[in-house]
Amino acid sequence: TRRPPTTGAETETAEADEATPARRAPRFVQQPFLYRVDAGPQPSFLLGTIHVGVSMDAALPAQHLGDLDGARVVLVEIDPSELSARTMMEAAALPSGELDDFFAARDWFELANELDPVIPAQQLKRLRPWFAMSMLVNKRVADMHDGAPPQAMDLTLIEYARERGLPIRPLETPAQQLAAMNAIPNEDMAETVTEMVQDPEGSQRELTNMLDAYFDGDVLRLEQLIFDPQDVAEHPAVYEQLFTRRNAAWLPVLKEELDEGGAFVAVGLGHLIGEGGLIATLRSEGYAIERLR
Repeated sequence: TRRPPTTGAETETAEADEATPARRAPRFVQQPFLYRVDAGPQPSFLLGTIHVGVSMDAALPAQHLGDLDGARVVLVEIDPSELSARTMMEAAALPSGELDDFFAARDWFELANELDPVIPAQQLKRLRPWFAMSMLVNKRVADMHDGAPPQAMDLTLIEYARERGLPIRPLETPAQQLAAMNAIPNEDMAETVTEMVQDPEGSQRELTNMLDAYFDGDVLRLEQLIFDPQDVAEHPAVYEQLFTRRNAAWLPVLKEELDEGGAFVAVGLGHLIGEGGLIATLRSEGYAIERLR
């Protein structure tokens, strides 16, 4: 069984310089996941991001910064300044029982041991499986980058926009995003975590494959990785909560801003691509959308 995709779980690897193994050569996306939308008095742009482990510089070439600089408004998933670690942990608290109830004893031991440098087991026990999954992915990303992964491109983009005085409009509140995570059955997320614990090499390969496809600019490969039919069939609630419901909630706001023109939209790539993605939906409603180079 393959693991279902998760938001914020994509990661980056970097190629080492053969002469100096401690240094990492920069990688850049061959064709950015940047789309021009011709609607309203001026075009708008959609950027498909990966939330962890890939820098904004790598994902958005310098020649396209003007598309962001000239935006009337910047739309993002949430305003991260409104989400504190305490709020996130309070939202992730299990209403009853403990996290180790969802795992076999050995799997719980491996999970708690791997995350011990990040969060004590007694604290982890009180939190939902999706929180453990997020912590596990982030730790493995840090390990892939010798403990210092690049700042998430979404956060860099928001800071960049704020420095230039560009208005920022979140598509949802942190509470709404956390509610979507909590709506996923704990058993589904626990299965994801179990597979990551039992097969760390396999999960590492999946992360690397996701990264390579992103850097190759290969949208078809990413659609296959994110929306694998077997995964969708086995974990329908994951896809319903993370993608379908949130896309539907965002769509009226997106259309309003696209119709006014001059919007720059930066959201997780999984929300844009695929048969049920925002790009396909917008095209079906008559919006002219072109991927840029």
